[in-house]
Amino acid sequence: MRYIGNCLFVLILACPLTVFAADLYGKVWVSPGSKPAGNAKVDISCPGAFKTHSTVDKYGRYRLTKLPAKKDCQLWITHAKASSGKVNVYSGTGSKSMNIELRKSGNVWKVVVH
Repeated sequence: MRYIGNCLFVLILACPLTVFAADLYGKVWVSPGSKPAGNAKVDISCPGAFKTHSTVDKYGRYRLTKLPAKKDCQLWITHAKASSGKVNVYSGTGSKSMNIELRKSGNVWKVVVH
């Protein structure tokens, strides 16, 4: 029985572990005019093949939940058939607020974080 317990302990140490302890939320709006970017898609990609997205509601709100803790991630937004460049985001731990302003630049959105 002790042998099985030791094997399970070693197996637990050998398995990769991802701690999901971060949330990112805020508002997305379009300038000029500060209009909510309703139906925009906020995507995030983190190391370890983690990807998720959120659809912005009609008030401009989004929430990304269960992000891996303490990871350098990349976030981008798609709105009105145009995408933004990727923005580096550190997930940290707990809930974090990040408000995003979209400014049209040719066929892409420029992201301004507030």
